[in-house]
Amino acid sequence: MTRNQAPGLSESDRLKDIEGLAREFNEHLLETPGNVMNGHLRCAVAQCARSALQDCEGCQILSKDGPSREKAFRIIANLEHQPAFTASNDSHVSEAIVNLVHALVNHQTKLDNEWYLSTIVSLRNSRILPSDIAHTPQARQFMIWSLFCEICVLTAISHGVHMTYLVMGREAPALPRTSNTEPQLVDFNAIKRSDRDVHQNDGVAFAPYLRSSDVDINSLELGKLSPQAFQALRHNMDIYSPYVSMIFAPADLDFMDLMTDIFYVPQSSVGRPHVALDPTSRCTDHVTRHDLEVVGVAIAAAYRCDYSRSLHGSRLLGAKDGNDTNHKQHKDEILQRLAKAASCRPLDMAQVEAARNELVADYSRELLIEAAGMIGVAEAETKLSGPTGQKPLTQKTQSCMKCFFGCFKLCC
Repeated sequence: MTRNQAPGLSESDRLKDIEGLAREFNEHLLETPGNVMNGHLRCAVAQCARSALQDCEGCQILSKDGPSREKAFRIIANLEHQPAFTASNDSHVSEAIVNLVHALVNHQTKLDNEWYLSTIVSLRNSRILPSDIAHTPQARQFMIWSLFCEICVLTAISHGVHMTYLVMGREAPALPRTSNTEPQLVDFNAIKRSDRDVHQNDGVAFAPYLRSSDVDINSLELGKLSPQAFQALRHNMDIYSPYVSMIFAPADLDFMDLMTDIFYVPQSSVGRPHVALDPTSRCTDHVTRHDLEVVGVAIAAAYRCDYSRSLHGSRLLGAKDGNDTNHKQHKDEILQRLAKAASCRPLDMAQVEAARNELVADYSRELLIEAAGMIGVAEAETKLSGPTGQKPLTQKTQSCMKCFFGCFKLCC
């Protein structure tokens, strides 16, 4: 059953959780070292992700031109992105970072394997990596993959937090401008067992990844990771989704897991949609797991991210069984409208505000806060899954979803 039995959190208490996560992200930027970038660049990436959404006129014009993926990298790279990236005086550095961040935030539906390969070449030529930090071509290639992951995960988190606040109609806390942390420079090539090769399987992701069985547990490089980053590495290595290719930024993946715990559901409950939400951590008088999954499916559908759509679709099927009697098609449709408005590019805040006002008028601010958190997580999740591998839906899954989502015009 997904019916929530006990009184849940109030609006003010749930807001404290979301505001606390935003503060923790700022602390993460200030205190947690990345693997490749120094703290100054990491803060700049987070700021770039926030400003890219509404402040780049070039991206807004391109977003109106439709979903074509042909020559996406070149087209996005030729835009005059605003505001200017001032964290580096090296144009190669700034262009590589800005093009990647803006592509993720504003042009996700245009990204494919060709875009990914061109982006990797751009990062390799960017001079972000000093020439002396990797002593072999293999080690340097792993560093480039790690740099790609670090930029992607920081962008996803920063954008997800920002979207949550925009949907709630609140101003997100200011991000730190700089940090003094130095990169850890973990050599993932040295972590890999010498008799194993990196995986690149289009059935999972066209970006590279490792499995736990590929890791040399005696590698001294593992000692550079914090216990939390090491656990995030192990946790994400054996999942069968494009998300697995983000393992080369384990410290930031660890924070992404925390964001999921607070904005969506705890990791221990993710695969149990039939279990009611915890009233001590969610506004369960106003929201069910079914409601959250409706939002997740709508966001994934908007970005045509088949993996996330299948994932949340299967969870929605599980949450459907025994759903509480308060479930109404009208509620689903309002949640979908809110999700569609948030995922539309260029972003139209008038549409977001209209959907927000409708949801609050017909239901509650508590439902709005929970939906906003779910939108933030789903936005971040698709930013990591979509651009690294569009794992297609199976024919069986498509048939099931079309039957179940017959009334969900935004999901199929």
